[in-house]
Amino acid sequence: MYSLAILESSKGKLTTMLRDRLLTWEDAPSVVLTRGTQLSDFTGTYDLFAVLASDCAISPLPPDLSCRALLLPGDAEAAHFSLIPSKWAVSFGLSAKDTITVSSVAPDCAVLALQRELVTLDNQVIEQQEIPLSIPQATGAQSVMALVGSLLLLGMPPEKLTV
Repeated sequence: MYSLAILESSKGKLTTMLRDRLLTWEDAPSVVLTRGTQLSDFTGTYDLFAVLASDCAISPLPPDLSCRALLLPGDAEAAHFSLIPSKWAVSFGLSAKDTITVSSVAPDCAVLALQRELVTLDNQVIEQQEIPLSIPQATGAQSVMALVGSLLLLGMPPEKLTV
């Protein structure tokens, strides 16, 4: 069983999309989800700590907060979230430095690119590749990258990804 923390705005878009996808994933691992809108909402150690947007309420880092894997936006505003103690971090965004990025986008589809190897929570290695996805029109690129990053880190094979 994995413990997953999601730091996002009050709308809870990543939490909703992730719950929906976990329900339809045939071989989904057991996941305990904790959601919050500021760092002080979290305590303890998580397998995965996902930060959807850097515009979340900033608060002091709880002294006992840590994680195995940290998934966060690669933009400069998210730099303070990189202070969360983790064994490894995966960034997403539109920079060449981000592990997960969008290589092309159309109104109802996108191609996500893994720009380097990704190690899952169960220590599987996902090679660098492009992943074509169909996406709902109202879903932004940041949400899609955070969702895909979370699913990949939880062990979903890239060929089974849908949004």
